[in-house]
Amino acid sequence: MRWLNEFAADGLVPDLTVVLDLPPEEGLARVLRRHGANQLDNEALDFHQRVRQRILDLAAADPDPYLVVPADAPQERVAAVVAARVDQVRARRVEMADGHAAV
Repeated sequence: MRWLNEFAADGLVPDLTVVLDLPPEEGLARVLRRHGANQLDNEALDFHQRVRQRILDLAAADPDPYLVVPADAPQERVAAVVAARVDQVRARRVEMADGHAAV
C-alpha cells in the first residue's frame, strides 16, 4: 500500500494523514444511507477489513504523520481533535521555515 501511495502521489508526502476510523460494516452502512455504493464499496467485507487493518498498521508503524480518530465520536469532537493536530503541524512547519526547528 505504501508503494502505491508513493507512486500515485509522485513522491509527495503529506505532513498529516487523518484517518477517520470506523469498522467497515458501519462505514459501508453510512455510504449506502448517503448515496449508494460504488464499485469499491461493493467489494467483499473481508477486503474492507484488510484495507482498514493495513491503514491502521501504517499509522502504528509511523504515528507522527498520522492521526487516527474514531469516526463514531460526535462530529464536534472529531473536528476539534483534527483542528488541534492541524494547528500543531502548521506551527511545526512555521518553526522549521524560520530555522527554529525543534531537535
